[in-house]
Amino acid sequence: MDRATKYGDGFFETILVYNGKIPFIEFHLDRIFKTAQFLALQIPPHFDKIYFEKLIKEQGIQKGVYRLRVQFARAGAGFYFPESNQISIEKGIVPLTLPYSLINRFNHPIHFLNSIKSSNIPYWNFKTCNSHAYILPAIEAQKLNLPDGLLLNNEDQPIEWIYSNLFIYENRVLTTPPLGSGCVDGVMRRALVEWCRLSDFQIVENPITRNEVEKATLVLKTNALTGISISGDANIDSKLLKLLTNFQAHYLST
Repeated sequence: MDRATKYGDGFFETILVYNGKIPFIEFHLDRIFKTAQFLALQIPPHFDKIYFEKLIKEQGIQKGVYRLRVQFARAGAGFYFPESNQISIEKGIVPLTLPYSLINRFNHPIHFLNSIKSSNIPYWNFKTCNSHAYILPAIEAQKLNLPDGLLLNNEDQPIEWIYSNLFIYENRVLTTPPLGSGCVDGVMRRALVEWCRLSDFQIVENPITRNEVEKATLVLKTNALTGISISGDANIDSKLLKLLTNFQAHYLST
């Protein structure tokens, strides 16, 4: 039994493989190395873009859309005092349904989940192997017959969805909770924030209240696998639509 199973001593990265390419691979690698540094794990120096290019070729997934999960666990024995900071790596690949679209809509009710609340320590920004902060809210959502819900921090602020980062759109401005609020440092979140800034589109990273979510013109989810999901059936104004259309073209060609 490895340390990820015994102690949750590890982390994982979930990656979209689109026709043999990984969109924003640099962001994934950056998050992998930041997480490893935070958890005092040693990533091999050869773990880079070329590593993933070889993996994609070896697995024969150059065509189509796939979910690639890479799990990093601290190797060796030991109890709370580990005997090593080296890592073991496990990989899993699952094909995704085609056609793939980056921009989607959702129509389920928006519900605030209270089963567990995160704090504003850096630990919550990483995707560790201890995922109770998402599993317990997911169970709460299941009991309510909901496919998703909004997680709260210890200041009762909505910070993210079970699977995705949170954005709201109001008065032609996109707002997303800052990393200091306790949300995960999502790759799609980072990509969209940077794209907004490159496109001179107003984006702010500020705490969001329940009331702001409830009154927002649009509520969004961002996830590196499922893309960007937008609430309801209301028309998207031309400014936001142009931003997202251009972002989709760039994202899937990266």
